[in-house]
Amino acid sequence: MKYTIIDELSRTLKLSPERKKILSLLTSALADIYQSVKWKTIARSKSSLDVFQHRLLTASSMPTISRVFEKLAHGLSIQATNINAETFLLLENNEKLILKLLREETRLLVSLTFSEVKRRRELKELEE
Repeated sequence: MKYTIIDELSRTLKLSPERKKILSLLTSALADIYQSVKWKTIARSKSSLDVFQHRLLTASSMPTISRVFEKLAHGLSIQATNINAETFLLLENNEKLILKLLREETRLLVSLTFSEVKRRRELKELEE
């Protein structure tokens, strides 16, 4: 199994296996959203990471996970998030922790999200 940045982070922060899984699911969900954005129309003169981070920080003030994802999608000009229903339910069941992470660790989540996006791109290139 490949060692990931989330493994390192969970070791450093002494995260339980359950919290590590939640962080991984959140990062994956955010990567799904990031990859569904048409960045050429959204971030013409700015970094896509800066735009994503700003929109995520703004959305994180919403009272529920559902509203966070709605606001994030709206801020990124996408109709809906493409988050798997099972993943969404797991995130929703840990809403208090997720909202805390979104509000207090936005930069970290954006970094983890971009690492996941890069990993997916590399896997896709290897498959082709």
